[in-house]
Amino acid sequence: MAYYADLEAVLIEFITTIPGVGDVGTDMPHQPVLPFVMVMRVTGHAEYYTDRGVVDVETFATTRAASYTLATTIDTQIVRKLRHSLVGGVPIGRVEPVTAPFWSNYGDELLHRHIASYVIHSFYRAQP
Repeated sequence: MAYYADLEAVLIEFITTIPGVGDVGTDMPHQPVLPFVMVMRVTGHAEYYTDRGVVDVETFATTRAASYTLATTIDTQIVRKLRHSLVGGVPIGRVEPVTAPFWSNYGDELLHRHIASYVIHSFYRAQP
């Protein structure tokens, strides 16, 4: 039985509603539909009634400018609209930006990546 929400699934559901997103997932496909967004919970800690998950959101596009534009669009939506919201029946509390979107070499000259990190607070037994 899951006691806390699957924050990756919550973010995927939230991000798919943002215009301009091609595909969203937790793993990089062999041939991604671009622009592509990858969501990964990287750390965090649950204590009592609150889970504070740290989640990376990575955007991929064919140009650095396109990746940055998508990353900042997603960042704005996460910071302004995700906090104190209900996503797929899961109540979200605070959302704390850890890093603003920054470029990171992906090692593929045809893919450009930006990464941003957030602490997302969800609540005990939030997952239906």
